Amino acid sequence: MKTIKIIIALVLITVLASCSMNKSDSDSGISPNNSRAGSLARFNVVDDYLYTVTTSELNTISLINKEHPVKVTSNLLNFYTETIYAYNDLLL
Repeated sequence: MKTIKIIIALVLITVLASCSMNKSDSDSGISPNNSRAGSLARFNVVDDYLYTVTTSELNTISLINKEHPVKVTSNLLNFYTETIYAYNDLLL
């Protein structure tokens, strides 16, 4: 019984220690000009442009005039698209 309590205590300590090791956004190198995308991001803002994606289309919307966004382009994609991610000067 004492061994089980020790094992449970070690597991809890390991879990708590690993949770406290997460980096904050300020330490992650995220540029203030780029939004942070999740694993299934359907849109991403980079500088003055909003990029939206459907399963087969990529849309670019200008946000230069934030009061009146303007759709710039709409590109058909030849493959199933699930998410977009901005990395440096690339949109993946």
